[in-house]
Amino acid sequence: KARIEAGLGDNCCDFAIMNPPYNAAADRSSPDALRKAAHVMTDGLFEEWVRTAAAIVRPAGGLAIIARPAPLGAM
Repeated sequence: KARIEAGLGDNCCDFAIMNPPYNAAADRSSPDALRKAAHVMTDGLFEEWVRTAAAIVRPAGGLAIIARPAPLGAM
């Protein structure tokens, strides 16, 4: 619902680039709540990002993900 309200309807993009948070919660994180939310990958968050990208990118569109490869295997 928030995605639609932000103007990101289904199949609205030819290509998406995403840079999700990729630090583990155990890593040193900022005491500032907004910065921590921007940098720490919580359980299920990566999947939410990918589902959102899949919803907004048109069929045969593209997706680029900026992330560290090591944590992706554990997600």
